[in-house]
Amino acid sequence: MNLSSKKLLTIVTAVMMVTTIFTMALTPTMAEPSDTDNKLRLYGEGNLSAAFPYTDPEAPFDPLNIEAPPKDFVVFNPAYIQLPGLYVSNVDTRMKVFARQWFVPELVEPVGRVWLDDPNEYVSEDVVTEYTYMFVDKHDLPTYGTAMSPGPHGSYWTRFWMPTCDNDDAQIGIDGCDVDFDGDDDWTVLRRVGDFNGDLRKDIAISTETFELVKGEKLQFLDHMVEVVNVEVISGTPPLISMVVDIYYLGNDEPELIAPNYMAQILPGGYVRSGRHTTNNGPPVAIYEPWYIKAIATGGERAYVQIGRILCTGETFFVDGAEYDIAMIYGPTPNSLKYLTIRNPIPEHDDVNLEDLSVIKEMVADGEIMPLLPPFNRVHDMIDDINIPDCADDPCPLYYPDNIGDVDDGLVCGDDDRLVNEYDTVQERRINDVDALEIYFPGKAIEPRFDTNLWEILDEEDIEGWKWLDIHTMPEFYKDFVYPALPDCDDGTGDFLLVSSWEAPNSCGERVMFVYDQETGILDIYINDYEGYNALRLYGEDGLSAAFPYTDPEAPFDPDPMNVIGEAPPKDFVTFNPSLVRKDCIYVSNEDAKEKVFVRQWFVPELVEPVGKVWLPNPNHYVSEDVVTEYTYMFIDKHYQPTYGTAMGPGGSYWTNFWLPICDNSDEQIGIDGLDIDGDGADDCVQLRAVGDFDGDGLKDIDIASHANFELYEGEELTFLDHKVVVKNVEVISGTPPLISMMVDIYYLGNDEPELIAQNFVAQIVPGEYVSAGRHTVFNGAPDFQEPWYMQAISTGGDRAYVKVGRLLHMGETFFVDAAEYDIAMIYGPTADSLKYITIRNPIPEHYDVNLEDLSVIKKAVMDNETLPLLPPLNRDHDMIDDIDLPDVPDDVCPVYYPDDSDVESRIFAIPALNITFTGKAIEPRFDTNLLEILDEGYMYEGWMWLDIHTMPDFYKEFVYPELPDVPDSNGDWLVTSSFTAPNSCDARVTFVYDAANGTGLYMNQGNRTTGGENCCDIYDTNGIDGIQKEEAVAAIADYLINGTIDKACAVEVLTCYFFP
Repeated sequence: MNLSSKKLLTIVTAVMMVTTIFTMALTPTMAEPSDTDNKLRLYGEGNLSAAFPYTDPEAPFDPLNIEAPPKDFVVFNPAYIQLPGLYVSNVDTRMKVFARQWFVPELVEPVGRVWLDDPNEYVSEDVVTEYTYMFVDKHDLPTYGTAMSPGPHGSYWTRFWMPTCDNDDAQIGIDGCDVDFDGDDDWTVLRRVGDFNGDLRKDIAISTETFELVKGEKLQFLDHMVEVVNVEVISGTPPLISMVVDIYYLGNDEPELIAPNYMAQILPGGYVRSGRHTTNNGPPVAIYEPWYIKAIATGGERAYVQIGRILCTGETFFVDGAEYDIAMIYGPTPNSLKYLTIRNPIPEHDDVNLEDLSVIKEMVADGEIMPLLPPFNRVHDMIDDINIPDCADDPCPLYYPDNIGDVDDGLVCGDDDRLVNEYDTVQERRINDVDALEIYFPGKAIEPRFDTNLWEILDEEDIEGWKWLDIHTMPEFYKDFVYPALPDCDDGTGDFLLVSSWEAPNSCGERVMFVYDQETGILDIYINDYEGYNALRLYGEDGLSAAFPYTDPEAPFDPDPMNVIGEAPPKDFVTFNPSLVRKDCIYVSNEDAKEKVFVRQWFVPELVEPVGKVWLPNPNHYVSEDVVTEYTYMFIDKHYQPTYGTAMGPGGSYWTNFWLPICDNSDEQIGIDGLDIDGDGADDCVQLRAVGDFDGDGLKDIDIASHANFELYEGEELTFLDHKVVVKNVEVISGTPPLISMMVDIYYLGNDEPELIAQNFVAQIVPGEYVSAGRHTVFNGAPDFQEPWYMQAISTGGDRAYVKVGRLLHMGETFFVDAAEYDIAMIYGPTADSLKYITIRNPIPEHYDVNLEDLSVIKKAVMDNETLPLLPPLNRDHDMIDDIDLPDVPDDVCPVYYPDDSDVESRIFAIPALNITFTGKAIEPRFDTNLLEILDEGYMYEGWMWLDIHTMPDFYKEFVYPELPDVPDSNGDWLVTSSFTAPNSCDARVTFVYDAANGTGLYMNQGNRTTGGENCCDIYDTNGIDGIQKEEAVAAIADYLINGTIDKACAVEVLTCYFFP
């Protein structure tokens, strides 16, 4: 192991530190390392959390409520509590416990009001788990209760189950309900409902049932505990309870004695109250001294008390080193309670010392089972409320009534509730004896692929040059979570609901939501790591594609994440690094030039074709699933700056020649694949012959032809785009001017095989005249839209005849070559007679050929795992400019453009032909889901509703892109622009870089803590001696602290084997 002395010193120090705190590290329950534990990321940002406190009674339940956590959160299936003796307003009742969880990187705490009016604020990274304890009646509908029955001598008639105690040192915070340490859960009684601190929010007073005070007795309730030192009943009318007690504050990890031998003499109905440091005789005071002992009665020499506490909406309190924030206390009337919502923010990695409160919040480490409030930390009953079979399919989230039973049952689903009949009640979805939830986080990180850029975007507005786009999709800070596999009522999948901060414009702009299940969590929604390769999903929807034709000159280059131009593909697309073409034949307006080829690609599930105008005025339309690849061939000058040219110079000479694929030279690829016009094996450049509007549609068109003049001779074949000419006979007839007499065969090349459309066609033309051809027709005359291909007589020399072959290209036109479609999306030059670039799209159908019957053209399909046909130069060895994910300085949360004057030469790489394939397609089933039992607190109805969820688009194709070279400190080969948007990036589209060497998912990944089923000790036991030796333990610490290849739990496991063999 070649480690520097500095690193070795770090490791030795770390080993000493770990040795010192080793017993502490072993105290928490650690997750068993597993290579099959799939991980789910939750992204958080700053101090962004759910509203505190809530003001909307539906907020703790509805994932789309405006007060819900604004960043990612996970919704749990609720727990169900049915116990004899649980009653609300004297009616036997049940409870449901709702839970959800999120990550706050910079939580400001304490979150709520504490006993100090102006406490210091502290910031920590916290995982927030929120619990809502709700009453439901025997029909499983929401219900509520009051503290006391009506009348002057009302009885307390609401008794419920609620976690109030720290019963187990193995878990931080509240973990049980055992007040008197007898091993059994104890009830909580609702004593009062009101506004106890004058903030116009609802508060409650709750307590235990009545306990006898016995010397040595301990009673704990939330953040305080009383231990009886002595108790005596002094006779009188009424009798007096004289007690000596020790009162402990329980907010820290260890009980703190705040009132030793506290003496009180109180009558029945009297109180001893306590706060963080203080104890007094008298009724409890909200926030400041909220905990209390209440004398209830005496019986002979026996004294009876209740232990209780005031809980205020918006308050924060602490138990056993854990913080609890009262986010909502709700009942529909001023004196009623329906539910209580409590949040538990848990710091990770480092304890948080709230110094002015004398409270230390205990942290949770990587790999440690997270503390959960009961009943989730024990065997419990669960209601399966997530991803239940239904008959609704709305592209926008829509609410339906829930738990209405069989009153509306149809053949399969209810007419009103739209749920499958077998699962339309709570009891039908109840699953008993679910194990305690073991949830842990393996680690955290910033997703570097969200902070990226794209260079060399055409800036046609300000400088007629380049600009670059700084991209920073937010949030980027995530924590990985491992959630357990849970049973499902329908034997399906979908145990947790992930609500992302991203939004889906095609789902009415609502948040991206999908279900997560440990069983299916290995597959990410975008990037997946398979055996031997990585793959990227691109989602498409219906016939949605980029604007055709473009109207903005910057549209083919700018991913337009803010949708300013509004012409980029509206669904997912990939931007390639551009290619560089340097050929001697390229010159623009008589100046040596080069070309850049910009490419991007997307998926259209229902492409309507032909896309553009064809020779028929009203062609039939056909629909197919196509992969669209778009190419933009642009002129650049010797300084790599955009330039443009005209067809002819002032003297009338043609002075713009360029490099453009115009031939089908190989049967190995569909469509255009080369530039060899005459079959001599060498590329042939084209010449710009004219620029204008040839068909009067207001769009720019160009006339291009072979740069070279070709001699006509018998047997000569000349190929140019969608036609080929074969010379059968040629003769030059002398005259002024001389006449070229020829007999030729002309073929249409739009299909897989050449089609002879004019056999032995005889023409006699003088230099400057044409033979033109269309789909089926050939005539002597100049080309037009119907017959855009041509052969033009140029000159004669003795008995030799010379011609050019060419074609008119019309913006908005569609043509076909070798069974492939090509759509002219843009022809642009800044002046009416100039050309700067041409943009051509190639939509390729997948799996099935497309027969455009009325055009007599059959488009050939590409199959799974077949290399996609690409236009030159991408289908051959070529030069690439690295324009994606370059090191930069700006760090803008919103997309910002900057002038681009970077050095191109240092970013040029020679690369082989791009081998791009797609491996398959599918509907992402996790996007089509639901969440049941959302509180409906509407004016006319008080019950449950359920939310039908369908994140769109959900149809994807999975692509395999090759690994490409990068400049130093860059690891991004492809730029992905998603259809989803990021509100915290100024509502820009979610954009990230993809590298084929990195198969890490954006949300879901397979666990990687062990390999091949081995545990960590087996992995590091490498020296042939049984057990972990010192050098092996040091290697594990190095991998944890320096290399980052294992997590803390794995390092602790190895140290366990070392210290305790």
